[in-house]
Amino acid sequence: MSHLPSDCDVFGVSLEDDDSYNHPPLKIVKNLICKEESTWRTPSYDMIHKVCVDMVSKMNLQSDTLLVGVARGGLFPALIISHLTGLPLATIHYSSNSGNGDDKKNTNIGRLPNLPSNKILLIDDLSDSGNTLNDLKTHYESIGRKVETAVVLYKETTNGKHIPTYYGVKVPEDFGWITFPYEQG
Repeated sequence: MSHLPSDCDVFGVSLEDDDSYNHPPLKIVKNLICKEESTWRTPSYDMIHKVCVDMVSKMNLQSDTLLVGVARGGLFPALIISHLTGLPLATIHYSSNSGNGDDKKNTNIGRLPNLPSNKILLIDDLSDSGNTLNDLKTHYESIGRKVETAVVLYKETTNGKHIPTYYGVKVPEDFGWITFPYEQG
């Protein structure tokens, strides 16, 4: 990627090397955006698909792994990853009662389903505070499951709450609000 300035890094995926891909990657310069109003603030369906393809190429999933999409944001990337891998897909609805995002008043950690596999890949669109994935991983590991996590966008946090096993794009903690295409009216 020699066409990038030497002080820029592209995290997770290299989207510039694919001529069929029309969206530039996020570039970070010492935790500053190195691109005017990055398209990662409003990623497209195509961008999410490309990131999922790249993440799958780096995963070492076993045939007995159950993919679990965390509703609502994790359903689209989980569906893509399921199609790419041929692995079964389950869904759960959960949002931690702290951090950013939806449903802060209604956490349901005590009512999560007993998933029928010992190996689980939890999939979400975004890890912001890390609370949701940390809560879910802790819950399922406490009942004997081996748990990995995957997200399209990972906001690197200073709290160290949860670092996803797989992520497509890493952005700084102060990156701001991200609006996914399925969230737009």
